[in-house]
Amino acid sequence: MKSNKLLKFVSSFALSIVLMMGLATPTFAASTGTNLTTTLNLMADYSTRYSLGERVNEVYPSGTLLRAFEDQNPNTKVNVTYDSSGNLLNQMKADPNHSTDVFLSDDLTRMNSAVTANIIQANTVYNLLSNELVLVGNASTGLTENSLSYSDVLDWLNDNPGTIAVGDPAVVALGTYTKQVFDAIDSTIWNNILTHATLYSNDTDVLDAVACNVNQLGSVYATDARRRPELTVLDSKDVNIIYPIGITNAAMNDNVSRAPAAQALVNFLKADIVNPDGVFQGRGFSIPIQP
Repeated sequence: MKSNKLLKFVSSFALSIVLMMGLATPTFAASTGTNLTTTLNLMADYSTRYSLGERVNEVYPSGTLLRAFEDQNPNTKVNVTYDSSGNLLNQMKADPNHSTDVFLSDDLTRMNSAVTANIIQANTVYNLLSNELVLVGNASTGLTENSLSYSDVLDWLNDNPGTIAVGDPAVVALGTYTKQVFDAIDSTIWNNILTHATLYSNDTDVLDAVACNVNQLGSVYATDARRRPELTVLDSKDVNIIYPIGITNAAMNDNVSRAPAAQALVNFLKADIVNPDGVFQGRGFSIPIQP
């Protein structure tokens, strides 16, 4: 009889300990210990796609940042949408479900607009990456490396049967940066450049147009130019190209799953850019000066 009473006491005590431990477990830690998956929706500028990755057969390629992040966080799945920052901002503004969690822009203006529109929480914005602008030409131009500057582009276009591919400043930060370079040379030159130009709505189309000889010259990001060795870099400009990243208010309002998962992704990307052997620096991005 005493043995049975002792057994019941031990069993009851053990059960109490288990229940106390369960109650003491934080909510997010408990959810990550299950098979439940948190899905993050990332909006990112086109020029980051080679670093972040694009799914092939539902899997991000080895060596990309989103593959590494998902490998380290098996209960988090990241869906990424690539487009120009202007188009992405318009998509977020038009989304009644507020489904975006993280926004990675290629300019401060669009990020500031997202904050003003109450889409991005201001205190989450961080200047993640820096890039440069380069003038490129294809083989049809006969130009060699560093042989044509931005200041001489209009003369070249006037003297040669060629055109230039540029981003549309209305929706593409790449176009805004390009216009800034030409405006700094001469405030009247941009309108003359446009008579020889084709405007494109995203970074990839500008790059592909030059590579496919639709246009003979193009103004692109240095990181994109590295992906096309058949193109010749003719000139480069450092025009303070900053890529800010921020978390949406919708995500931050969900402190059980979306907020911690989004912060984990942002922290992961922050850690990579400061690593000299990381993916971002390996693709040509650099560390921006923080405000």
